[in-house]
Amino acid sequence: MIARSPTRLVLALLTALAALFLVLALLPAGPTASATPHAQYPGMLVGGDGSSHRAVLALGWAFGALQIALFAALILFGAGARGRERGLLRPLVGGSVVYLFVWTLVVAAYQGWLAGASGPSVLGFPLPTVLLIFAMWPLPVFYVYLYVRHFDRWVFNADDEARLRDLAERSSQR
Repeated sequence: MIARSPTRLVLALLTALAALFLVLALLPAGPTASATPHAQYPGMLVGGDGSSHRAVLALGWAFGALQIALFAALILFGAGARGRERGLLRPLVGGSVVYLFVWTLVVAAYQGWLAGASGPSVLGFPLPTVLLIFAMWPLPVFYVYLYVRHFDRWVFNADDEARLRDLAERSSQR
């Protein structure tokens, strides 16, 4: 079963990401998909109005969601390789659900912005940018906290330390 095997889950997610990437790569680019020269500053390029993003926004959301799932699966893969995932699943799934929720908010806010909804502005930034900077970017700190807090249980425990010490002693005796 895929949920019980991190290896299969990682492979399934990588396959889905590759397939989605292929679909996105083969779609024709919209007329505003690439930058054009700035009218006033010849050396500068100006992006389009974002209208070409509407056609691929759902696929972009799916690509981001799969990346979030892959991130969590790789953490589980590393911890589960030696049977150390105990106590990891609940915070990992919880953090990933929050991450996915915020990603969904960012995409929904961007979709609203593309449709012409102005929304609130914080420090002069539109809502999608505010969500990205102040909600999406800080979320990986949670995973860093988990890593630091549980390093000795999930990554390098006392048994590993004893084995390393034994290996070091044996190699120094040669």
